[in-house]
Amino acid sequence: MLTAQGREIEVLSLAGEIDLLSFPEVSGAVDASLGRRPSHLVIEMSEVSFCSVAGFGLLAHASVVCGGRGCDLLLSGCRPAQRRLLSLMWPTVSFVHHRGLAEAFHAIAGLGVPAPRSSGTTRG
Repeated sequence: MLTAQGREIEVLSLAGEIDLLSFPEVSGAVDASLGRRPSHLVIEMSEVSFCSVAGFGLLAHASVVCGGRGCDLLLSGCRPAQRRLLSLMWPTVSFVHHRGLAEAFHAIAGLGVPAPRSSGTTRG
């Protein structure tokens, strides 16, 4: 876990395919990250080549858990198609997207980066 300006930031980098075979491992990693109770959880997805419905459901669950704990969930590196699927499958869950980790860190630090893209308004 990183600490910057008094904020605890957990970064979880995912790669490859998130499907039924990898779901238990990915779910365990998300649960472990949430268990550390960070101020911000950044899930880095630029190396995710495929994400099943179960994987997207896991992201929605993480968003709800984070919200209940006062933690901000930021998604980094999601492809446009992934953002579009999130907005279609979970229209009531708010996801904040950033192009990469640097942009996410700047947003957390309040350094005036462009406004994050919400999956509810992004067209992919």
